[in-house]
Amino acid sequence: MPVNPGKKMGLEKSERISKIAIDPENSDIVFVAALGNLWNSSPERGLFKLPMAVKHGEKKYSNVDENTGCCDVAIDPGDPNIMYAGMWEFRRTPVSFSSGGKGSGLFRSSDGEKPGRRL
Repeated sequence: MPVNPGKKMGLEKSERISKIAIDPENSDIVFVAALGNLWNSSPERGLFKLPMAVKHGEKKYSNVDENTGCCDVAIDPGDPNIMYAGMWEFRRTPVSFSSGGKGSGLFRSSDGEKPGRRL
């Protein structure tokens, strides 16, 4: 049964979803790139696998901190175990905007489950 687009799947406090990628072999599995809260750190920043991630608090790239959101995700159509994710550390304040940092980078996962390695 495909994911119902009108059904809440979690991540209600993420505020900003930059992209959703659907597993080409199983449409019940989606990966959500969440930039998260613009003004604060948040556990709802990063790349999440739904529907299981929110229920169990699992992040796909758990090695990135709560200051880093996921700005893009791509699944290799020939091998859905290969994924790429762009991670972006950023913070806005009333008087400034900080972009980039130790959590930013491009990550690749080749097994579809474990945290990816930085490229």
